[in-house]
Amino acid sequence: MPRRAVERMIATGAIDVRHAETIGAAFNVSLVSAALRMCELTREAAAVVYFRDGLLKWAFRFGLPYGLPNTGAGPHPRTLAHDVAWGKDGSPVATVVDSSDWLPLAAPDSRWGELLESSVRLDGDGEILTVLWLPDSESDALDEDL
Repeated sequence: MPRRAVERMIATGAIDVRHAETIGAAFNVSLVSAALRMCELTREAAAVVYFRDGLLKWAFRFGLPYGLPNTGAGPHPRTLAHDVAWGKDGSPVATVVDSSDWLPLAAPDSRWGELLESSVRLDGDGEILTVLWLPDSESDALDEDL
């Protein structure tokens, strides 16, 4: 996925699974690959988190504060990822969540603003993809997509 093309695609709008779906379709790549590239290239803080069989397998932070749950942990009960793990619908659209549910090890910082989560079930059995996003307070995407 060419850097400039993806950067143009993410210049406006939310950093979420729905946006990653658009990128994946445009370049014929997996949703996980598209989400990783999107979060790598955004100028805002983001992370991609992957769960399998209800447990965190890996997470990549791109400017997001330290403090994500450790590998092997389950999703916090107040997260969309937890809802998906229990058979409920998630959301490919960025949704405001409590930052302490995703960053329990981080010292809260009022400068963060709102943490947004989008989580969906993947095709594989028990696989969940989560995109976390801390938009800049001046982000046009907040007015546009939320």
